[in-house]
Amino acid sequence: MRSAGLEASRFERRLKLLLLARLLPFVERNYNFIELGPRGTGKSYAFSEMSPYCILISGGKASTANLFYNNARRQVGHWDVVAFDEVGGMKVTDPDTIQIMKDYMANGRFRRGVAQVQAEASLAFVGNLNHPVETLVQNAATDLFQPLAKEFDLAVIDRLHFYMPGWEVPKNSKDLLTNHYGFVTDYLAEAFRSLRKQNRFDEVEKVFRTGSHVEGRDATAMKRTVSGFLKLLHPDGAYTKDELREYVTLALEARRRVKEQLKKRGSFEFYKTSFSYIDIEDGTERTVAVPEQGGKGMISQDPLPPGSVYTVVADGDSTVALFRLEVTLTAGTGKVRTPAGLEKGLKESLNRAVTYLQTIKDKLGLTPMLAQKDICAEAVDLSGGRVEASCGSAFFVAMISAIQNKRVQAGTVVLGDLTIQGNLKGVPSIAEPLHVALENGAIRALVPISNKSQFAGLPEETVEKLDVIFYGDVDRAVLKAIEL
Repeated sequence: MRSAGLEASRFERRLKLLLLARLLPFVERNYNFIELGPRGTGKSYAFSEMSPYCILISGGKASTANLFYNNARRQVGHWDVVAFDEVGGMKVTDPDTIQIMKDYMANGRFRRGVAQVQAEASLAFVGNLNHPVETLVQNAATDLFQPLAKEFDLAVIDRLHFYMPGWEVPKNSKDLLTNHYGFVTDYLAEAFRSLRKQNRFDEVEKVFRTGSHVEGRDATAMKRTVSGFLKLLHPDGAYTKDELREYVTLALEARRRVKEQLKKRGSFEFYKTSFSYIDIEDGTERTVAVPEQGGKGMISQDPLPPGSVYTVVADGDSTVALFRLEVTLTAGTGKVRTPAGLEKGLKESLNRAVTYLQTIKDKLGLTPMLAQKDICAEAVDLSGGRVEASCGSAFFVAMISAIQNKRVQAGTVVLGDLTIQGNLKGVPSIAEPLHVALENGAIRALVPISNKSQFAGLPEETVEKLDVIFYGDVDRAVLKAIEL
């Protein structure tokens, strides 16, 4: 760190590792790194000053010729690292560039004309976040890749190995600079170039294996990151198990940050984000969290007041939203009252549930009471999913809960919709809603029986940790949901 001009004694250990992560592309071949964060934190310094084998492209235009292969010279660029500064303003002038970048980021080779070209340069992207990270994490309409140009699609982002949380790095100040000696940059650059030739990729497999959610690209990203830290901090090959654990944890966190944003963009292909690793020696499994997301836990483990219930809905694009529905009864004349701005799909679901209640109120002996009460209902959007919601079953459960003054069982979510005659309508898919429910602390889920055929396709974690209960009509849903 002193060689990079920083006084290591002024930083906590986590921040030291994050700052050293900027050097991973220098020691790992074909490593894909991104750092987005506030201005003035020294994001581009390492790539402009630490090695003559790195080229920093500031803003401007990115063409295939100056990045990968120059047809006129018939040569691959001789850079160890190609870094893009101010990546938010990057303009892609050649439509082939992004496709070539996808191929190159995946396997280090690409086609140019009739030739297949192999190269080992790592790619680094640095840029500024224009909003506080809390806003980007909580707002469903934006994500942590918000500054990137539209050409950076899901396929490009999925090839990133490490997302450095630039918002954790303090702004540059004299207090952080060192007055001690460090290595001369030219020497350090040659050391980095020599370390690139080493292969430490499989070191982690001697001690840890990954959990079920860590898929192919995730495992590759983690191993490359750990390999880089071992080269930087243990060039002699001597390290402890706790140090290796620390690198594995940070590597999985940085890759999970990428995967969480892919999932947020609405592609359920990336729903497996519960990253974990297992100690081969004792079989202990540890889950790795992403600090900025915190503990989601939006579903209370304690019973809600009567009239309240959780529901999860998903639209045709697999975008998922979590709601808490709240129904209360007030003195009135049998009207339904909702807050201004209640989303259309929610209002229609409520109206269907109310219509069905009106058709069976005589049978339930509720006619006199409902004639003297108004039903006040609202929906609290807990996830910002902005989904066209169909959740008539949950609204009906909430109404009966309010009428009977009985609580819904703690940690319960109710899926499904119903017609004005009380007939059940299943959901397009239960995998995405149940995953979100489990992730947010649900214990039980009531699911329409028409969705039972999808149960076999649920992830093992969902089946193991969530009590899935199927119901054949909405009256059964009420019996299974409300506390006895």
